[in-house]
Amino acid sequence: MAGHQAPGVNPLLEQYMHQHDVLIHLLNRTSNRLGETFFVDLVTELGASLKVPFSFITECTLDDPDRVKTLAFWNQGKVSANFSYHLRNTPCRRVINGESVIFPEKVRDFFPDDFGLVQMNASFYAGEPLFDSDGEVIGHIVVMSQEPVHDTEWIFLVLKLMALRASAELERKILDAKLQTTIRDLQTALDNVRTLRGLVPICASCKKIRDDTGYWQQVESYVARHTHADFTHGICPDCRNMLYPELQNADE
Repeated sequence: MAGHQAPGVNPLLEQYMHQHDVLIHLLNRTSNRLGETFFVDLVTELGASLKVPFSFITECTLDDPDRVKTLAFWNQGKVSANFSYHLRNTPCRRVINGESVIFPEKVRDFFPDDFGLVQMNASFYAGEPLFDSDGEVIGHIVVMSQEPVHDTEWIFLVLKLMALRASAELERKILDAKLQTTIRDLQTALDNVRTLRGLVPICASCKKIRDDTGYWQQVESYVARHTHADFTHGICPDCRNMLYPELQNADE
């Protein structure tokens, strides 16, 4: 990552130039990524650029509104396995409720029952919600550190910018999953449609039909197995006259 350093440069200007480089680097590293690759690269670059040991992105679960699952987890210098966790007694609960949340230090003091914070020995916590195009929270992005971090405005700026891109990618992932489910459902429905096609062997005398196994069966049974049609029995005029001529005479 390129840097700007010159003798006698104003510290505030030098800090601004460094932050500018960090943002450009983050945008360049994630701009052409999609799907899982995007999420992994984003948490990796956030961890490295912000110099925090922990960063992760989550997705809300459909079956339990009080639980989220990670899509990528940067854990002390490496990408670790994803996991799910309950939001009760965590700062993440507030983020999933739609808040931008930051604790510069001592976050564990506010959430002593959060096992994850205790396990990571977290002091600093910052979380930003991810919204879909309808304004619904669909996940969140988090960075944490064992050391206090007081440059909160800078952290918030980075998280908000990255959350915009992460929100769009997560919504695309969710919509794609719904599309794939719809396609599978339609394919299942098509597979279950029973149709008659081709040549159907039928006896010229008794009108039984021969199936694929060579078994002869009544036309009603065959059609019922291969279509969604049901039968109702009656008698046509010609058969009525042949079988019951007295009815024909009565009509006359």
